[in-house]
Amino acid sequence: MFQGPANVTLDTKGRFGVPARYRQGVAEASGGRLICTVHPDRCVLIYLPEDFAKVRNDVARQKGGRDAERLIVGYATDVSLDAAGRLRVPPVLREYCDLQRQATLLALGRSFELWDAARWRERALEVSTSESMDAALSAVQL
Repeated sequence: MFQGPANVTLDTKGRFGVPARYRQGVAEASGGRLICTVHPDRCVLIYLPEDFAKVRNDVARQKGGRDAERLIVGYATDVSLDAAGRLRVPPVLREYCDLQRQATLLALGRSFELWDAARWRERALEVSTSESMDAALSAVQL
């Protein structure tokens, strides 16, 4: 299970170093293979292949979900960690998500989200003050 945020820097080829605390888990779970795609919130979603297969099937089963399928499945790209533990985000995904040099990687259990750092700061402020956050946390013992 992966958890926690990390600030990462994309190089000119769109690569970033996957934090060491996640690298071994990714290597063990999938041999370093991952699936990247986009989310309507303009972040890159990063999945282990077996988990993305479930997402792909769930999206395909949604009634009227053709647009979601075009986005989630249509942008899906196989990627692998390189020998230096870096992951290259394909240009089309970087462009869709407007990823700049500074990014934030959020580990969410068995998947990750990669956000442009400035966009994440804005989104995190929106989320932290939303009614849906209050509702979601009302049933959780913190």
